[in-house]
Amino acid sequence: MLTEEDITKYIYNNLRETPILANNYITRNEEKLPQRNPYIKLEQYVDEFIKRNKEEKIERWLVLPGLRGTGKTTLILQIYDHLTNEVGIKKENILYLSASDVKNYLGIGIRDVISQYIKEIHRTSLVELEEKIFIIIDEAHFDPRWDETTKTLYDRTVGKDNLFIIVTGSSSIALEMSTDSARRKLKYSIFPMNLQEYLVLKYKFFPIHGTSNLIRDVIFNGKDEGFQRHIENENKLYKKFLELPRSIDIELEEFIYQGGFPFAINMQPVLIYEKIAELIEKIICDDLSLVYNYNVGSRSDITKMLMFLALKPTGEVSQPKLSSALQVPLARVNQTLDALEQTHLIFSVKPYEGATGTVRDAWRYYFLSSTIKSALLNKNGRLDRTDRTRYGELVENAVVSSFFRMMKTINKPSGIFFDPGKGGADILLTFGDKLIPVEICAGKKNYEQVNTTARRYKKITHKIVISDEEKTKCEDDTICIPLKTFLFS
Repeated sequence: MLTEEDITKYIYNNLRETPILANNYITRNEEKLPQRNPYIKLEQYVDEFIKRNKEEKIERWLVLPGLRGTGKTTLILQIYDHLTNEVGIKKENILYLSASDVKNYLGIGIRDVISQYIKEIHRTSLVELEEKIFIIIDEAHFDPRWDETTKTLYDRTVGKDNLFIIVTGSSSIALEMSTDSARRKLKYSIFPMNLQEYLVLKYKFFPIHGTSNLIRDVIFNGKDEGFQRHIENENKLYKKFLELPRSIDIELEEFIYQGGFPFAINMQPVLIYEKIAELIEKIICDDLSLVYNYNVGSRSDITKMLMFLALKPTGEVSQPKLSSALQVPLARVNQTLDALEQTHLIFSVKPYEGATGTVRDAWRYYFLSSTIKSALLNKNGRLDRTDRTRYGELVENAVVSSFFRMMKTINKPSGIFFDPGKGGADILLTFGDKLIPVEICAGKKNYEQVNTTARRYKKITHKIVISDEEKTKCEDDTICIPLKTFLFS
């Protein structure tokens, strides 16, 4: 029978071991790992909480959903290190909990542990809490009552506002939040890496400040007053590429094939693909069950569906045809694709509204990272690095997933679609009242498809072509951006 004394002992062990755990996660060869882009935002929220005066309204409940392997644990332990070693917060004022560990070792919920922590370590209650306290809950999806628990923590400290909560979990945890919780928290999704983060972690290569914003300005606003600043910045960036130990073109290809996940830095490709295969299996076995009720026998159908999407050249996927090809009932195909989207393993791109509408059986599906597609191809023995057609598919996945990440983190673009008409651009972005056709070329630039789409739709002020060209160029109303520049956006 578990007693309060057992829980207290667990808490003391946890407080003692967390600094060691943090050090193991955030250092490599006795040097601290560089921070990824999301860290900067999280540190800002934490510092605002620490420095706030009582009149200020600040965010103090962050929910960080994300695919497995995207570095959420490392991220929050970097925040722990910042709080203890840079800000000077006492270690006993930061409770880091893995909901998985609490479940496996104690067999209870995180609520019981947090209540005992406040009672025994701080000798008070939530309502009477005076000091600033940080509660960090990792892998919250392992506790079915995590939302209720954190909402209670938040509500019981309203007024004094001296409790800061960070919650991480699978991408589907956002779906478990009540309407009341959704109003109180800030959701900040954690995605696989872009090329910029890949080079930062691998070589500590830091681009010029503001590079991403300048690239995005060109994408969404065309040749406006910021275009020349982007050109000048790109020239500086390319000179900085000379500092890399290997050609940027080699690193670009490595990133496309295997650079999407932080754990893969400096790992051999065969091990990367093995680990991603394990990651996908855990998503199917553990995370998917949170949003989709299926029996064990259905797992092979889910795997077959993912493999089908990986092997299929980019294009519309007809769900009835998918059902027929895999001999899986149509209803299960629909449910599985929806569930896989909710885990963020894949995402869909719908046809742009028009004569064809947004017909459900004609959507396109992409993986959240080209590395996932690459790993699935490798598992099926179909990854051939000399196959430039296959490489082009991976490039398209990398570009579209970059736009998806932008849409979810900075709300630019407001929508991602494809042109269902014959011979049109790969994707169509909506931004305000603008419609921006984008063509993605693994080789040299090709304006034909964006021009076809431009003749088909109104509201198009400029067009984007992403290709292997060496420099950003503007020809009439078409802007050609090099792939290695775009992936810094």
